Amino acid sequence: MPRPVSIALSVVGVFVLACGFRLVGAQRDLRAAETAFEAAKAAVSETRTDEARVELDRAADHLDRAGDAARLFPLGLVRPVPLIGSPEVAVADVADAGAELVEAGRVVNDAAAAFPTSGQVAVDGH
Repeated sequence: MPRPVSIALSVVGVFVLACGFRLVGAQRDLRAAETAFEAAKAAVSETRTDEARVELDRAADHLDRAGDAARLFPLGLVRPVPLIGSPEVAVADVADAGAELVEAGRVVNDAAAAFPTSGQVAVDGH
């Protein structure tokens, strides 16, 4: 018959392992969002607004996945625990800040699309 202590340690171990997998997945999504932001920034600076829009949408998707990973089970359970919940809070805050950055990027991209020059010296005739 298994000892109650060993069962409890096994359950805690599985929980910690699941939290680790969620954090690794969230980190991967945050890095992918960063890559998409960089691509969007380059596209906006060269007035490729359609490409920038696609990259901003890709960044938003990755940020949504990272935020969901941080807020859902099992990480959502450790959020209120001081120190232990800090990684979850950090991921959720970065995802929220990234969502604000996506919105700002969309505003800048829309403004770049409305400019009467296409990143060239001539005026397009808008």
